[in-house]
Amino acid sequence: MNYLFADFETSDSNVNSLCLLEAGFILLDERFREIDRLSVKCRPRPTTICSIGALLTNNVSVKMLKGANLSHFEAVQTIQAHLKKWEPFIMIGHNLINFDAELWIRQCYKNLIPDVYQIKKLPNRMMDTLNISRASKVINNDSLKCELSAKKSWLFKLASLCAQNQIPHTNKHSAMGDVSANALLAKRLFEKTPDVWESAIKTSHKSETQKILEQNKIITQVAYFYGRPRLYLNTHLFDHPIYKWSVSFDLRHNPEPLFNLGYAELQKELKSVPKKLRTCKQNKGEIILAPEYGMKAEPYNKISFEILNKRADQVRTNKKFIELARTILSDEAQQKKEDSQPYLVPEQRLYLDGFPSEKDSKVMKLFHEKPTWEEKINLVDSFDQEKYSFFLKTLAYEEAPDKMPKSMYSEIHKEFAKRLNSLNDEKWVTFGKFYAELDTYRNKFDKENNSEGLKILEEYDSFVQDLEKKYQIG
Repeated sequence: MNYLFADFETSDSNVNSLCLLEAGFILLDERFREIDRLSVKCRPRPTTICSIGALLTNNVSVKMLKGANLSHFEAVQTIQAHLKKWEPFIMIGHNLINFDAELWIRQCYKNLIPDVYQIKKLPNRMMDTLNISRASKVINNDSLKCELSAKKSWLFKLASLCAQNQIPHTNKHSAMGDVSANALLAKRLFEKTPDVWESAIKTSHKSETQKILEQNKIITQVAYFYGRPRLYLNTHLFDHPIYKWSVSFDLRHNPEPLFNLGYAELQKELKSVPKKLRTCKQNKGEIILAPEYGMKAEPYNKISFEILNKRADQVRTNKKFIELARTILSDEAQQKKEDSQPYLVPEQRLYLDGFPSEKDSKVMKLFHEKPTWEEKINLVDSFDQEKYSFFLKTLAYEEAPDKMPKSMYSEIHKEFAKRLNSLNDEKWVTFGKFYAELDTYRNKFDKENNSEGLKILEEYDSFVQDLEKKYQIG
């Protein structure tokens, strides 16, 4: 299957509220030969304020913000069309699974693309070179050179790995610059630790990961805690009753003393350190290796395989222990859920509301088929779920405000005026947050005598002041 290397540069780090600024893709075959590529730059959504930190990191000027040929909506459509053309693929990125993939899913969600989980659905798959790099380093120290942090932990940021391993990385923090460098890093990992690469392919979809967990009595899991990748010898017990991820028993522990404990005693034991139960999230591209890898690591190398195998059998066959542990985890998750019930705006409700109805999916498809914005807007009352009507109105407000009925325009304008002028600690960037960040960077650049940086800040300031005038409240 072809490898699709991907990277997004964005307005912010919050996957629910950010918008795209740039995206880069390179399609390679299994021998890392290029087939196709795509580079997209777009204007930010006019309902979004960009974080100064994100703009500076990505070297985005106001000229670029204003001058990109594509609107945000047009960029999303362009990317989606290429993804459909390229599939099936294994999408690969650095921190792809926790960030880039999640932000793209939300762009599909907010742009009324019915198949929001396209990149996660078979035959498509996902791999993350951040996970692979960590596993490769802990399995074969010579596979990668890593910079050390102040706390003597290995650093796995893309720029650091490229610098330490003489991997060309031009135009850092541009989408195409990062995606090109990541493809070279991936090729190195493929060559240096083929067993880890093969494992990553096997866990590149949650259904395949589930099979590995269920069909192997003992597995080595590579997990990342306290700044270091670590090896754990585990045996899968059950899927979490609420979160659905794998719950396994860490075989460094003797399970027998746990079997006769009551609810409160076992709950206390399960919270003690080192943890007796460990989780593996099947959809996160975690690296799972054969038992012999974990048996070489402490403390498992001091325990015979016979004892480890016996522990696995004991804990897997003790139904009473498994059911009590399952109940404890379920109760704790339910309590946590009840303790946290904040109001969520539509953009934050992707997972909470579940999949769109069959009717809403059909309306979304029709929305993209309609050639004019007048026809698209006419679909606004056709959805079962009101949030999709809100997304359609927002897209119309951003792309074709002159085509909207005045009442609809006023509704959306007031909503975003309220959001962007909010004085609360919102998840998105407000005017207040922007100006606070502006002051911080001004003080920093003043102390550094960074006149060029101060000039860039003034341009950002002017750009956002113009936006603020648009959203002035009464």
